[in-house]
Amino acid sequence: MRRYSLVLAILLTVGLSGCATLGGGPSPAQQAAIAQAQVLETRGDFRAAASIWLSLVNQVPAQADHYRLHAAEDWLASQQPKRTQQLLQQINTKRLHGNDIARYNLLQGELAESAGHYQQALALASMLPQTLPRPLAIRRDQMLARTAAASGDTWAAVAARMQLDPLLLDPAKAKNAARLLALLGRVGVQGLLHQATQLPTGNPLLPWIGQALQRLGSRLPSNMPQFNAPAGTLLAQGQHLKREGFQSYQQIGLLLPLSGPLSAAGKAVRDGFLAAYFQAGDHAGPRPMIRIYNTQGTTAGTLVAYHQALTEGADLLVGPLLRPAVDALFSQGEPAIPVLALNQPQSAIPSPANSAEFALMPESNGVYDAEYLLNHGIRQAIVFHASDSRSSRAAIAFQAQFEAGGGTVRAVQTLPVGSVDYAALIKAAAPNLADNGGIFIAAPLEQARLLVPQIRVAQLQQLIVATPQVFSTHSNPGLDRDLDGVVFPDLPWLFNTQPGLPPRQELQRWIPEIRGPGARLFAFGMDAFSLSPYLSWLRTHPGSYIGGATGQLTVDATGQVQRLPVWARFDYGVAHTISGDLATNNGLDEPRSH
Repeated sequence: MRRYSLVLAILLTVGLSGCATLGGGPSPAQQAAIAQAQVLETRGDFRAAASIWLSLVNQVPAQADHYRLHAAEDWLASQQPKRTQQLLQQINTKRLHGNDIARYNLLQGELAESAGHYQQALALASMLPQTLPRPLAIRRDQMLARTAAASGDTWAAVAARMQLDPLLLDPAKAKNAARLLALLGRVGVQGLLHQATQLPTGNPLLPWIGQALQRLGSRLPSNMPQFNAPAGTLLAQGQHLKREGFQSYQQIGLLLPLSGPLSAAGKAVRDGFLAAYFQAGDHAGPRPMIRIYNTQGTTAGTLVAYHQALTEGADLLVGPLLRPAVDALFSQGEPAIPVLALNQPQSAIPSPANSAEFALMPESNGVYDAEYLLNHGIRQAIVFHASDSRSSRAAIAFQAQFEAGGGTVRAVQTLPVGSVDYAALIKAAAPNLADNGGIFIAAPLEQARLLVPQIRVAQLQQLIVATPQVFSTHSNPGLDRDLDGVVFPDLPWLFNTQPGLPPRQELQRWIPEIRGPGARLFAFGMDAFSLSPYLSWLRTHPGSYIGGATGQLTVDATGQVQRLPVWARFDYGVAHTISGDLATNNGLDEPRSH
């Protein structure tokens, strides 16, 4: 038997207590009784509340059916379906008005559901108006979700819970999301992947399918970005020149964690943002004022910084950096001003129409490597990945993308922590790989230096692609000879292949942080600034792009910043860029040393 939650009871009380009445308002004593009934409902004492509503039936005959309906709802909430039915039979539906009619039909549906008559419940729900007050809409969608699931219609239940999601607040919202993902989990990986292929880009179900697949150890394949025309072309406008797509802002609020455990990351992004700001000068257009806000690395700190930036006049926000903070910000509804979030939300919250999400996700590197192999006609691969989260996520993305493109992953091997001998893993994977296959590695540099020579000793001469973890800005040709022939995607700025940016070798003299892992975050910060004036143009002009420190950048219809990296290869212990991109033969005709 279904029981109303306390939260739902509060919603009912707040949302329905203002229903219009006929024949004059209640007396002060009756108003006090109504208030007492509402308090009892919020406390979950539905039986006591029902008694008060029934006492009002005789006191206010003109509102008798309205109060009977209240009492019937409370009886059902207290798991008394027979009493509920008896009261409903006493109600003259011709004397119901406004939302009471919908409440009556909804209660009849809930009764049918409690009796296991799911088709009847669904039929009654279909009679309800599409637009209802929030408390009634919540009850309707919850009933639809429960009855559809109980009758075996998983996708109808999913649709109802998706419709319910924006109506709820935590903790009810989180519980609904968990139930939605559990429903999708029942469909299984192949069923979810098939359903995803039937949906157009931007369909709101896709993010939920993506989350469900992650829980099942898989993920959605990515749509590769298309690059047609660069943004920022100089155009004549009267006697002046204007950059196409450029939008001026008066003040940018930069929201970053400048204290706490992630302060180093926040400062690297900040420094990159400011470096690009000063490098741009005034040639790219009027420069905005920059105000920097410390989010302290917390959700609460992010929301405080967000509202402070709004109060102080920001007309564009860049940040926050942490995924839970992006969730919290986007959960506020569509931001009052555009936002370039520096990460993706953890939940299925879509990017608001005036905003975008920019992130250096480990999954992207797996996608790039899969496309690299596919574009070179390679349709078989084996995977080696470290056990850390970053490597595992890249490996899962590689497999999803490779198989979606018609490839087959023959074996997946996890490199054990602390081991230096991978011969057994290689031997187990090797028989599954054809001579024209490929090998994918997602592992930190130290493990890759151990793994690659052992692969070659095992006489596997297939092309090896890896994630950027194999490349350190601290070059060590002596040790990196073990990586010769390995191809990987990375940031153009690390190889000085993107003009118009401050050279890394020059900057690292003054900024020690970018000599190591901070270099990629510094480049990320530079691109956050470079993207800012073109956000609206890129999102509304598919295929337009800018050249950035992290790659060529475009924004898809869902607000995701898509990135095309450069390709590099180790030869004689030195990583250098190779010709081509994801759509070409990426330098395979060049000599490689092993």
